[in-house]
Amino acid sequence: MRDGRFDLSLELLEYPSDRRVASRQKSGELSALSATIPTLTQELLAEAVAAVYPAGTQTAGTIAAPAPGELEALASGFAKAKRLSADEGFGVVEALRREHPNFASVATLYLAALEASGSAAQVRAKVPTLLVNGARTLTSETYGYLLESQNAETGIDPEAVSKLTQLVLANPTSFATWLALSNAYIGENVLYREQKGCRTCPQPVDHHLGYAKAIVLASEVVRRWPDHYRGWWALSYSLWWYASLVRGTAHWRDVPEEQRRRFQDLMAVADDCLAEAIRRHPYQAALYVNRLPFDVENGRDRMSTFRRAAELDPHSRRLYQIAFNYARPQWGGSLDDLREIYDVAKQNNPDADWPREVRNASAPEIKPFIDWDAPWIRRGLAIFVLLLLVAGLWQFWRQRRG
Repeated sequence: MRDGRFDLSLELLEYPSDRRVASRQKSGELSALSATIPTLTQELLAEAVAAVYPAGTQTAGTIAAPAPGELEALASGFAKAKRLSADEGFGVVEALRREHPNFASVATLYLAALEASGSAAQVRAKVPTLLVNGARTLTSETYGYLLESQNAETGIDPEAVSKLTQLVLANPTSFATWLALSNAYIGENVLYREQKGCRTCPQPVDHHLGYAKAIVLASEVVRRWPDHYRGWWALSYSLWWYASLVRGTAHWRDVPEEQRRRFQDLMAVADDCLAEAIRRHPYQAALYVNRLPFDVENGRDRMSTFRRAAELDPHSRRLYQIAFNYARPQWGGSLDDLREIYDVAKQNNPDADWPREVRNASAPEIKPFIDWDAPWIRRGLAIFVLLLLVAGLWQFWRQRRG
């Protein structure tokens, strides 16, 4: 952008080769930018759909044009939050929403910032207000009702689920809304709900209706969009949770034989569905993270799955936390596996201290007696060496004086 004009270039790249499939370029007055972006993007989207579905069985859909000033507001917000901490960045997004309450993209950005804050109390306090007073779009309503449900005290909010159901009925071609409703049902706390001061419920819960509904919804998503990896992923995930209820939280030796058999049958189907998701999107790291418990269940090499996930998403703290859990000896892992996970985390994130924090919390048995990776150890060693150097110089000076 310069002198009130813009030069815009968009490219459609093939993943992961980055081969350019198509491109569009446009120059013009800055006032025309908001209308130009969706026009060019729509052309590229139509070309992408035509390449994937040459018979024309799918349509590209329509990209909504941003409101006047919406792109500038987003650019300003991103620039301000770029170098800030998570808490400071959330403040920028919150201020942006107050300044532009009618921009749909800002409302969605605010919901994402709320979810990233990790505070269920904040979500419960602020999302209802946004849904009433903010920009009302299918995206913001879907996302908002899902967050409301997932952050309820029990992990599910019947009123929010009812509103999501109405959205699905009113928008049957909305892929994301179908998935949101399935995820809302699977979010209910069942196994670890507080009961008489105890956080475990070791008895199996057979055919939980909410989890069964999640499976039905995910199955319908797969039927409607069979080539989309997210549908297969959702079906695998809901089957995995349903199987977990069937198994319960007791030790395996205490699980009744019939429940064991049903658990294993369900896990086999869930594993097949996850394999379908990976086949359709082999570069999605989260799919390999989800594969780790299936590797454990089936006696496969979990470490090769971990290495692939770390290759695709080397900076994911969650990846290393989950990998540590499934590499522990009680799951058939070893101390060498735990050490490899820590070494990979440290190698991929050399300037971060969180790999050491995750190791100490998730694999304390591999923490060395003297932890040279700890900042205070390194600082203490530097001070000790400095003191020795000063003492040596002082001794040398005294001898020279004598």
